Amino acid sequence: MFNLDVYSYTRLITHSANLKEIYLNASTDQLMVLACVYNTIWTYSISEITSNVSQVDRVWTILPLLYTVIPAFDLAFKTYLQAPPSIPLTSILYSTVNQRALLLLTLQLIWSARLTFNTARRGLMAFASEDYRWPIVRGKLNWWQFKLLNLFFVAIAQNILHLITGIPALIIAKTPQYDVNRNDYLIFGLGVANITAEFIADNQQYAYQSWKRASSTKIASEKDLLTPKEKKLYADGFNSSGLFAISRHPNFAFEQLNWWIWSLLVVLGTKLDGVDLLSVFISPLSMSLLFEASTRLTESISLSKYPSYNEYRNHVAMFIPQFTLLKKIFNKLM
Repeated sequence: MFNLDVYSYTRLITHSANLKEIYLNASTDQLMVLACVYNTIWTYSISEITSNVSQVDRVWTILPLLYTVIPAFDLAFKTYLQAPPSIPLTSILYSTVNQRALLLLTLQLIWSARLTFNTARRGLMAFASEDYRWPIVRGKLNWWQFKLLNLFFVAIAQNILHLITGIPALIIAKTPQYDVNRNDYLIFGLGVANITAEFIADNQQYAYQSWKRASSTKIASEKDLLTPKEKKLYADGFNSSGLFAISRHPNFAFEQLNWWIWSLLVVLGTKLDGVDLLSVFISPLSMSLLFEASTRLTESISLSKYPSYNEYRNHVAMFIPQFTLLKKIFNKLM
């Protein structure tokens, strides 16, 4: 899938006179790997200089776009750079860019806009901000253990994870495609609906956290002006209303579902053999594993901060709402 031969990259760089030649001589997957190496170097360097390991977090909202744009538009840009000046870029784009790749990119643009907005309003786009979990992890490890974690997981592993998010677009670019049809538009609509649901979950969480931290809420609590439901929500310290009544992390559930929907767009539209079919699911599977581990870390912190969180966890599923119903049935039977 990706060219990992170090010698081929050395030859590419040494036999190219400038950046333009490197770009023209590189294969699509080599360009993606080079971008990954570059992103790994600068995010790690800045994290070490500033002692702030949230550098990858800040660009999480746009890096998947980069790894989709490269395979989607690589042929078009190379053709344009080598074509006569009389041929307009629009004509080249129309003849070389795959419509299914554009549908995938459009979904990711909507996803990126949502995530960027939510990240910015929480203040995490500020250069000095750091995910609240990292100081806790830092406090549990020796300095050298955290240095290794920063290098191998935060910088290298997460950037590789972003690289493989480009596999669906790379497969579209390299594999024969069926014509865009009704299935594509149905999956596109499902993708938009899922992002909308994720936006609703984001807003519910943001509204709760803003309400919980507001001075007016504290005053209302002290004066016993809160409703019984508000009293519980305020005392608990975590959101268990709205979508959070049926899933402990509905936003995380919808986030993971995005990657599976995008891969489904490729599976149904591409003439795949066995190997390519399996490779499509590397990205969503990796994301699901990352969210599983990340959510467990988040919940361990919540358990230490909120006494009633364990009871909430016993009654509400981590991701899938249907499991909440099963939990309720099981608890009644027990």
